[in-house]
Amino acid sequence: MPDRSRVRTNVRGAIGPIPPTGAYQPLFQGQRWPAIPDPEVSLDSLLSTVEALKARAHMQSREKGDYFDSFVTIRDLITLQLLTFTGQQAQDNYVGWDVLFTPTQTVVSAGVTAAPSREAATGMLRFDPSSLEAIFLNIHMPHTWIEGTYLVPYVVWQKTTSATGNVQWKLQHKSLQLDTTMPASWTTVGTVSTVGDGTTDTDTADKTLVSSFGQWDVDGFGMRDGFLLEVSRDAANANDTYAADARLVGFGLRYRTDSYGSAEQLEKVRGYL
Repeated sequence: MPDRSRVRTNVRGAIGPIPPTGAYQPLFQGQRWPAIPDPEVSLDSLLSTVEALKARAHMQSREKGDYFDSFVTIRDLITLQLLTFTGQQAQDNYVGWDVLFTPTQTVVSAGVTAAPSREAATGMLRFDPSSLEAIFLNIHMPHTWIEGTYLVPYVVWQKTTSATGNVQWKLQHKSLQLDTTMPASWTTVGTVSTVGDGTTDTDTADKTLVSSFGQWDVDGFGMRDGFLLEVSRDAANANDTYAADARLVGFGLRYRTDSYGSAEQLEKVRGYL
């Protein structure tokens, strides 16, 4: 049986010999500084040694006129869930939301059939109340996306007058999956004439509102795959009752993420420290 009193475990699980008693003492000299305990087998002992090293290094830096405070302990990393006890990134259990957002100032509308007008004062686009107008966007999914999970598309917009009425927004798409042929026809993702996501239409001009198209199932798509999107105001629809221009601030696409990126350029492979 190995002598457990002479081994220690680091945060990645590697085994190595315990330094001799007092091995850390020559690192810093000075009676004002706290003593540095030698690490034993337990993680707590290792952490206490790191804490003491941090304290001494910080005191030295202050005496030299260097006031930076960037020392981080192993316990800090674990508390922040950036490190697990094995040294592996804590993204194993991480699932969250992120968003791709396109402001209308970046959308080229010139030359597009039934294009909305560009507002000189803001650079945003105004959609007419009496005819269908549309813009087109290309979006490719990022490496952080959980491939195949549903998306939540939405528009951010404003009324241009203080008046009652709803605006009917419509979203269609064509697949831009890599190494496949783009479809000839459009597929409707959804329509919406209500606002939500924490916003309320109070019939006030220039108030920023959100209209969500709800859950969009895109099973079979992966990172690097994309979509050609058509965002339009369907003014002829009976649900569109607002009799003035609607100002489109931008288009957003919420997606689920489970990593900080991908370890490979062309496929989703999660990387570790």
